[in-house]
Amino acid sequence: MNRKTGGAMAVCLALCVYFLPGSAAGKDDFAPVPLDELAMRDNPAAPGQHAMILYREINDDFSSMSAGYELSYTRLKVFTQKGKDYGDIQITYIPGFESIDNLKARTVHADGKIVPFDGKVFDKVVVKAGGVKLSVRTFTLPEVEPGSVLEYKYRSTYPGYALYNSSWKVQSDLFTRKARFTYKPPMSAQTATPLQLMWRISHAHTNFTPAQQKDGTCLLEVDNVPGFEKEDFMPPEDSVRTRIDFFYVEKAGSTAEFWKNYGKKRTDTVETFLSKRGGVEAAAKETVAASDPPEVKLQKLYARVQKVTNTAAEESKTAKEEKREKRKDNEYVEDVLKHNYGNPLEINLLYVAMARAAGLEAYSVLVSPRNLDFFKPDVQDTRQLRADVVMIQMGTEQKFLDPACHLCPFGLLPWYETATQGLKLSKQGSDFVTTPSSKSEDAVRKRAADLRLDDDGNLEGTIKADYNGLEALWRRTDEQHEDETARKKFITDEIKGWLPDNATVEATQITGWDSDQQLLHAEAKIKVPGYATSAGQRMLLAIGLLEGSRVARFQPEKRVNPIYFQYPYQRVDDILLHLPEGMKIESVPDRIVPKPGNALTDELECTKGDNTLLIRRALHVEGVMIPQQYYPQVRSFFQAMKARDEQQVVLRASQPVGGR
Repeated sequence: MNRKTGGAMAVCLALCVYFLPGSAAGKDDFAPVPLDELAMRDNPAAPGQHAMILYREINDDFSSMSAGYELSYTRLKVFTQKGKDYGDIQITYIPGFESIDNLKARTVHADGKIVPFDGKVFDKVVVKAGGVKLSVRTFTLPEVEPGSVLEYKYRSTYPGYALYNSSWKVQSDLFTRKARFTYKPPMSAQTATPLQLMWRISHAHTNFTPAQQKDGTCLLEVDNVPGFEKEDFMPPEDSVRTRIDFFYVEKAGSTAEFWKNYGKKRTDTVETFLSKRGGVEAAAKETVAASDPPEVKLQKLYARVQKVTNTAAEESKTAKEEKREKRKDNEYVEDVLKHNYGNPLEINLLYVAMARAAGLEAYSVLVSPRNLDFFKPDVQDTRQLRADVVMIQMGTEQKFLDPACHLCPFGLLPWYETATQGLKLSKQGSDFVTTPSSKSEDAVRKRAADLRLDDDGNLEGTIKADYNGLEALWRRTDEQHEDETARKKFITDEIKGWLPDNATVEATQITGWDSDQQLLHAEAKIKVPGYATSAGQRMLLAIGLLEGSRVARFQPEKRVNPIYFQYPYQRVDDILLHLPEGMKIESVPDRIVPKPGNALTDELECTKGDNTLLIRRALHVEGVMIPQQYYPQVRSFFQAMKARDEQQVVLRASQPVGGR
């Protein structure tokens, strides 16, 4: 859900709900469950499932400007022991934004026995993004068993005097037998008629459209909606789940006219913000020299702007702390410099202003971040443009930067702002541009291991890992508010994930957390008991020393969604293995040479020394979106790579090894 007031859009991350524990649901709080639903033992339309939704209803009413609300009701059937997990209800919400009441829930057994919910509701933070804290309220329905019918409902109330753009997730995670949705839009204060409501339908399994009644209310009833299939390496859920997004337009018109008008309005707003920049021009002159080449100017200005505090990236504050701080709003760009803080858009506009002051051609570009959805320019919905970057025009070359992204190296964009469309804001007329794709060399993880194998097959030594570019950025972002202990645990857990379960890991050095000018570097001591096995005078060990314990990717034989790698990347390993005294290499796996030009390539080479073995592995992923029709080839590639990791190096001694 998005909130729009005074012409400015404040984006919330999801249509969320918030509730307070209500009184226990009694027998009369719900309509009787039909006898045929109590008797059901399987889903007749899709047999073999663990559970299904029998009926779902969502009623949105935003007709009053004083408040808006949503009524939600779900009735589902449990078929198996695993299906009992659906008795654990999770509801995502933004604290302080919405208030919830009238929560009622119950379990109805197959014999008709009713067990009302009167238990505790728990709360936990799951996401912090854009300065908004996302939390989950959870509760567990009582006495759930195969054959139970579960019911729960609640009301969400939202602040008034705002316009709400809502979304219906028509497709749930479970198969839905029947669902009913209604949406009542606000009334126009000028005409006393409903505001013009529009919608877009994404990924519908059958042809359907909401029916709009005379009072503006939209109604949709659907039957037999397949459950949403979640898969590894899939596009953002909102881009592939059946959903309907509602939004408002001031007047009907062509798509081209809509974006032209929107671009003009946003350009006017941006240029007004940039109009008072006397202090900015002085700061730009202090930062760069007139003789500096354009690229040097951009780098110096980038480093200067990144010193400004990003209020959206700060750790969440308590209400008392926020009240005590009382930060002033930035009315103009020079306020950002004066106050030394701003939201991401304000910081990026400061960069635009300083670049222009240094004689460069700079623009603000509103972009659609592809970690949420993919941009559809034919849909008249401005909510798609939820982020912004800066475009520098240098002759025929365009350079895109996001200095508001903390610790993002100069020359790179966060992965979700690459290879996506955006609207360039310009006095000469706004038009669409596409941000460049990143390259695999922009996201490299290199591991170097120096390991020693003893006569009993135990492995011991050190591992060093270096992360550059996007590989370092997401780790730094995830851990930016954590202390040294938490960061050490983060890296230690990652290294443990590369090794067998019985391995021990001690991180000894981690550097580069707080600088985008160097690699994120980690070192650790490891021990792996019994990694190699003995057979007479031979010792065997798998070639994938840092990958052998991992399950192969893309296990299922069939797939529904496209394969989506967030960004191109490289994985490079150099492993030096010292052999026990008297042990010689009898055989190693064949060399694998990558085929240039492929989206996926894997390389393996083993080099024998006098008493050492050097193993080099390299994986390159150059593609991002691979259509579902090519899944068999992708699956075969990763299955073959896993099989190569499991190939054996054969060592031979002049006498039995390890006393066995």
